[in-house]
Formats: sequence, C-alpha cells, structure tokens
Amino acid sequence: MARKHRSKTPCMEPSLLAQFSHELRTPLLTMLGFGELLGRQFPPGSEQRDYTDHIGGAGRYVLQLLDDLLEAARLDAGQVRPQVADVELSSLVAECVGMLTPEASTAGVWLYSRAPEGRSMVRADRRHLKQVLLNLLVNAIKYNRKNGSVTISWQAQPEGSLRLSVTDTGIGLDAQRAREVFAPFNRLPGANRVAAGTGIGLYVAWKLVRAMHGDIQVDSTPGRGATFHVLLPGVAQAASGAA
Repeated sequence: MARKHRSKTPCMEPSLLAQFSHELRTPLLTMLGFGELLGRQFPPGSEQRDYTDHIGGAGRYVLQLLDDLLEAARLDAGQVRPQVADVELSSLVAECVGMLTPEASTAGVWLYSRAPEGRSMVRADRRHLKQVLLNLLVNAIKYNRKNGSVTISWQAQPEGSLRLSVTDTGIGLDAQRAREVFAPFNRLPGANRVAAGTGIGLYVAWKLVRAMHGDIQVDSTPGRGATFHVLLPGVAQAASGAA
C-alpha cells in the first residue's frame, strides 16, 4: 500500500541573482549565438557538430537554471503575488497536456488526463497553476520508465476543496526522499535525460501552491511510482467562506 508523506518545509535564502541576471545572461547569450554559428559550419552528425550541440545544450541548461533561480528568489522574497480568480480546469489541463505530449512521446511515456463529469472550477492564479502543473508533469515524465504513463486527474473533495493529482509509473520515492522532494536542487537518481531539469521545479511548485492558499503532498512507494496531490480551494468553498 502506498504511504502518504507530508514533506518537510523547504527554504531558500533570498538571493541577489536578480541584480546580476543581466550580467550573467548577456555573455551567455553571446556564447550561445557564436556556438550556433560555429555549428552551422559542420554537417549534422559530424563529430564537430556534436561538440557544438553539446555546447548549446549546456548553455540552454544554464539559462533555464538562471530563470528557475530567479523565480525561486522572487518567491522567497515575497515578490510573487498570485491574482486569484475562478479557473476552469479542463481547458487548462488540455493546454498543459498538449504542450508536453511531444516531450513525453520522445521519452517513451504515455500522457493521459482523466476528467470528472461536469465543469470543474478552482480558485487559483491561472498562470501560476499552469506553471505548477507543467512542473509536476515534467517531473513525472523525467522520473518515469520506458512505456510508462503519466495521468493527471482532479476531483472535488467533500469539504469543498479540489484535488488535482499527477500520477506516474516511475521509480517512486522512499520515506526519506518523500520528505525532501520539495527542497531546491533535490535531483533524484534515475532521471530520464530527455526531460532533464534543474532540480528547482518542485520547489517552485510548492511555493506557488502555498501562495495560492493551497497544499501539495506526495504519495509514493519505491519502485511503484508516485502521485503528487495539489489541494486548492474550490469555487463553492471560497464563496461560502466569504459569506
């Protein structure tokens, strides 16, 4: 039976990265540009082209890492203020699945969504909730297995909240890993390199969900996959609370 784990509260000190982002980004973009120009001098599949492709891949990874660090720093400093409104889930989930289907296909992972009957509404910042779902889906693809699956589903809860769940058939987590999974730079072994990330995505997801007055938890059994649950206020719950 899968065990439920409530992860430890992670923390990241406020960063000076925002002040240095321009200085870091400008030379990096210059190197990427010249690397791309250099790569065009060699035919695809050649050893030299492979080298320039590796340079480009490493540079793009650093750019993504910089963006993730800046987002985490803004969250830690309280500079991200969600604009909460009624969000319709079916269209939002369809956008996320559509964006990541090619990536999942390349990794050999099946991506599904399972919607309940009727129209499901949740109180959230749509842009931030989309970022949370994309981070969870990318993580589920990254730590999956060949011919595995990722399923995103949602269901209203008896107390009026709404629970979104992202379930994968990957490597799973033991109790210690589950407690640390939302900490920054917590890259687990066995990642699918097709969807390799920076190790900050789950931390950002955790911070954004908490900023939207929600909670995020993980259920997992080693070797049998994991399910990440996002709990957010439902529209009915928010309306009754405001009455």
